[in-house]
Amino acid sequence: MDDAAEPAGTGLAAPNPAQVSAALGLSLLHCPSCGGSLASDGSGVACVACHQPVATYDGIVDFVAGSSSTTLDDIDYDQKYSVGLAESLRLYRGIQEAAGPLWPRSLGDTVEIGCGTGGFSMAMLSQLPAANVVLTDVSMKMLGLCRARLGRMSDLRAETVTFATYSGLESCFRPAVFDTCFGTSVLHHVIDVPRLLRQIHLFLKPGGKAFFLEPNLRFHRALTATLADILATWTPDHHLSHPEISPLLNWMAEVHCNIVNTGEIDILAHREDKHLFVAEIFETMAEEAGFGVAAALVCGADPTGANTIQVYMEQCGAGAAAMAWLLTAWPAAQRPHFEPLGPQDRSPSYFLWLEKRAVKARGWRTEPEPPAVVAPAALPATQLYLTVALRRDEAGLEITADGWCLAGEAVKSVQFSVGDIRGRLPIWRPRLDLLTMPGRSEAYPPLHVLCSGIEGTVHLAGVSAVDEPVEVSVEVVAVDGRLLPGRRIVLMPDGDSAVIHI
Repeated sequence: MDDAAEPAGTGLAAPNPAQVSAALGLSLLHCPSCGGSLASDGSGVACVACHQPVATYDGIVDFVAGSSSTTLDDIDYDQKYSVGLAESLRLYRGIQEAAGPLWPRSLGDTVEIGCGTGGFSMAMLSQLPAANVVLTDVSMKMLGLCRARLGRMSDLRAETVTFATYSGLESCFRPAVFDTCFGTSVLHHVIDVPRLLRQIHLFLKPGGKAFFLEPNLRFHRALTATLADILATWTPDHHLSHPEISPLLNWMAEVHCNIVNTGEIDILAHREDKHLFVAEIFETMAEEAGFGVAAALVCGADPTGANTIQVYMEQCGAGAAAMAWLLTAWPAAQRPHFEPLGPQDRSPSYFLWLEKRAVKARGWRTEPEPPAVVAPAALPATQLYLTVALRRDEAGLEITADGWCLAGEAVKSVQFSVGDIRGRLPIWRPRLDLLTMPGRSEAYPPLHVLCSGIEGTVHLAGVSAVDEPVEVSVEVVAVDGRLLPGRRIVLMPDGDSAVIHI
């Protein structure tokens, strides 16, 4: 949907420097360095206490100043995600339905975290009355597109809307000034979610509310497992070629990496998507940030995952033949993975609702689903095959590795240790070739086989770059953090690579 259907108007034309003070609503913001008030002299913004300047570009306050970025800047975001007024309103109505009686009648003074190009801002600001509005994103480009989009909406007062870059790390909002805070598909991009929740709690007024739409980990785990079971039936003589199924395979591996490495910030920090959420874990996190109410509610139930996987595959460019094959096999393949899910987890996203109350409310906590009672089964031995080399770098040593790991249980990374210095490479890269590898045991779950690749470099800062052999411990890390039996190898810096086969 393009923007042709959006209301016309000119309400948000870019202010000139002389108007910046009024147009930016600086009273809701403060200096990230000292917490002092911000003011404009008509040519820029600075702290009235410490006189620290804050960069302002074309009416957008830049708190991030290039310290964070998003790869979403590199795509046509609106086209890829079908951003437009009709889609914005559909999303709005879906979230409103999930919220039920919790849905606010007005926003008051409000801040949106991660507004992107305005895909949700349009509906929120057209459907709910608001006083002062702060729209934030890590991307200056996104904010510019958002402002242009909202500028074509009628009946939106430009002087009530502030645009500012914000990554979730900067302390740039005054305490207790906002009535509401909201965001869609933003928390899973933020490195330090607990820190952001503490900031939100700080800048909300007593009784203030926050709500977000974020991906459900258990649902996506069922999606990837179902997709893996279908992909495992592929063979080289299949009617679909490898390039035709590559979008399915690559999407599955990317999501699997995020799932198994939940909480491993050193691995996820450089990935666009950093988290998926479990209801009761998020609720505990929010309560620890100070919220008296924290609830993860179902939003957009999809009990078999069929609708969700179709949307994802269309977004990642799967062809018609691959889609037809996938959707034909899906009804039978999904049953062992989706039927065990509790009602709370049969939707791709949670509606996360938070309230700033002095006393915690009772009866809101999600009860975790009791684990299914199954007889323990003997797991096949973990197999690890790696080509490993040790190189010097400016900070010490680096280890380059390439290979794969097959395991009966869920594993997430390979750990390399030199003394007390450690580094990890995630186990996730797609390895379709292992499906037909001679001697591969059928006991390995298809998801573990297809997402078994290891490739990359680990920097071991602080290890002396010596001219003598170095002993390296190599161990596989299970999802629960256990170290599986590994091996020690001796490598010469800048010498020949070695092969590990366990």
